[in-house]
Order: sequence, then C-alpha cells, then structure tokens
Amino acid sequence: MAAIFSHRRASPYHWGDGGRGWPLAQCDAFEVKEEEIAAGCSERLHKHKRVSQSYYILSGEAQVTIDGRVARLASADCVMIAAGSAHMIANQSDMPLRLLVMSAPPVGNDRTDIEIYEQDNG
Repeated sequence: MAAIFSHRRASPYHWGDGGRGWPLAQCDAFEVKEEEIAAGCSERLHKHKRVSQSYYILSGEAQVTIDGRVARLASADCVMIAAGSAHMIANQSDMPLRLLVMSAPPVGNDRTDIEIYEQDNG
C-alpha cells in the first residue's frame, strides 16, 4: 500500500525569520517538503554541492534568484535549480507564500550559505 503524506500530520520545523515547513516524503533518492514563507521574508542565498531542487508554487508569489538571475513565480509555476547553483527564494508580497520543495537527493547537510560579497566577486 502506498504511504499517504500530509502537512496536517507532519511535525513542523522553523527556519530563518518567517519560514516554516513540513516534511512530506523522503527516501534515499529524493525528499518533498511543503514550506511557507511569511510576507516580506526570504531565505539566505545558498547552494548545494550535490542536490538539485525544484520549487512548485502552491499559492502566493515568489521571487527566485538563481545564479544572479531573478524570476517571479506565481501559483502553479515551477522552477528547477541545478546542483551547484547559488539560489534563494523571497516573498516580497503582503500574503504568505506556500510551495513544495523537492530535492534529489535529500539535502541533509549539503547546504552552504553564501555571503552577498562572495557572489558579487565571483
């Protein structure tokens, strides 16, 4: 029988200033999390050495920066982020942003925060 996952049954985690999430599914190959970013909040610019990710917007509007390029995403939009790409997601609206974060393989400890001056100087 297939496992059923829901954020209503998952224990939430909090990250940064205004972010929270719910782990939905994980195996050796990938993981899926549902996350919410409060109005006016964002994550820090970072990269993963071996993990590729995809953000699928459930509701709200997002600003995604990937390797210095900025894109705006709305409900039902999806973006792929290749391993090694510097990226971040921000909610510059006045409403919460909800999204699915899909990572392959699972992130674990594969995250390096990037100081803004590092990206500006290469």
